[in-house]
Amino acid sequence: MEDNTTSKKPYFIRAMFEWISDNGYTPHLLIDASFENMSIPRNFVQNERITLNISSSATRNLTIDSDLISFDARFEGKTMNVQLPYEAVINIFARETGEGMAFSSESDTANRGLVKKSIKKDKTPHLKLVE
Repeated sequence: MEDNTTSKKPYFIRAMFEWISDNGYTPHLLIDASFENMSIPRNFVQNERITLNISSSATRNLTIDSDLISFDARFEGKTMNVQLPYEAVINIFARETGEGMAFSSESDTANRGLVKKSIKKDKTPHLKLVE
């Protein structure tokens, strides 16, 4: 049986965004900037990481879909459409408290594959016939 479930990560990111915002804090994303096909302000990247303020006062048109996070924001006075895969999110946290949720660096798909392999290996019979 194939596991066609969607990743939980975008749901956790959305939930933490709402929780942080509802409590009056400023939501930030810590991003792994080494991912390809991202539209981010590269001149702010340090050590393959960038922190982005995703509060409603810092962004416009914020969307957290099942495969992409996108929003418009201003960097050095210029508006930019930021787009990044949710897999690139390392952490979502409140700037004021540091509270939030960190994610493993491995992709959800890779983790599901490892779990499936370990389950398949464990399918040897373990019952004995007693007479």
